[in-house]
Amino acid sequence: MIASTLAVVLLVACGGGGDQELQSLGPPPEASPTGNASPTAATGTTGTTINGSGGPVPTTSPGITGSVTTGNAIMAISGALQTTQPTLPLSSPAVYAPPPGAFALNWASAAAGFALGGTSFVGTHPTSADLRLTLFVHSASGTTSYSSTDGGCQVTVTQAEASAFSGTFSCSGIADVNGAHVVDAQGSFAAAG
Repeated sequence: MIASTLAVVLLVACGGGGDQELQSLGPPPEASPTGNASPTAATGTTGTTINGSGGPVPTTSPGITGSVTTGNAIMAISGALQTTQPTLPLSSPAVYAPPPGAFALNWASAAAGFALGGTSFVGTHPTSADLRLTLFVHSASGTTSYSSTDGGCQVTVTQAEASAFSGTFSCSGIADVNGAHVVDAQGSFAAAG
């Protein structure tokens, strides 16, 4: 009772004229993004564009045809830098569509992880401009990253269905982004919807 009386007093004191004035305000303005992020768009292989700035997401063909939300991976790095990660959970980003769609998946922990992205497929392919593998290891001295787009890694995908993606990778002699450390790496990955 005291709270509602206080609200009426504040409304009158601030020049509020009751329900008629509240209705004249109209709907609230749309929220706009803040920070350094800019609106993004994703384009599917069929030409459908989904804008990050709003609008309904397509629910029928040629809309989004697959997604994954959970998964785990294993990674071992040897050479100039060594780590074994037996349980890397699927992390953000996790964008996936079955062949011939696009994917960008990331498995990571506080210590290390890897990201894999390109056009989805089944079989074995070397890393290339269309299939990128990035490894990263966090330590007290900072983060060391390795990226392969030049055939230094072989990626084997054994399953690429609407809500399941899995396989293995093996890398030989890839250098970090500064060229200071060369490592070998191998691992397996799985994601499901």
